[in-house]
Amino acid sequence: MRRTLTGVKQQAPSFGGPKSETSRRTIALADAVDILRAHKARQDSEQASAPVWADNDLVFCSHLGTPLMQRNVIRDFKAALARAGLPGSVRFHDLRHAHATNLLRGGVSLKVASDRLGHSAIGITADLYQHVAADMDVEAAERAASVMRGPRKEQSEKQSRLSPAIRA
Repeated sequence: MRRTLTGVKQQAPSFGGPKSETSRRTIALADAVDILRAHKARQDSEQASAPVWADNDLVFCSHLGTPLMQRNVIRDFKAALARAGLPGSVRFHDLRHAHATNLLRGGVSLKVASDRLGHSAIGITADLYQHVAADMDVEAAERAASVMRGPRKEQSEKQSRLSPAIRA
């Protein structure tokens, strides 16, 4: 993120810098890149046919290039939730929390998740997503126990295969 929309006064947008240094970051997008390229092609088409275009260099903007109005974003978001069969109580910011939770549950390290989220320290990420850490702690205990059981089982199987040879 290079800038944030801080307000719109008399139809002119006002942009400012990100709220912290960690807000300036580069993150991988994987599948989203193709979706964003298709969006950019549609936007270029809209720009070419628009009677007037406010060139604010925005990724998401109105059909005239102006910043999106918050109420319209929320309305469209609620409609998308309904189409997806999700409850209308989901907030836009909940997408960030879902992403963070999925990262951690998927085994992404706390440091990488923290960097993606723009947190200045992994402690912030750990505190905010403590519920995920508790689930992961149970899984970690089970994995550790499995590792501890594994060599014993393999070793006892190996010994039982060798025992007849030793006896002969």
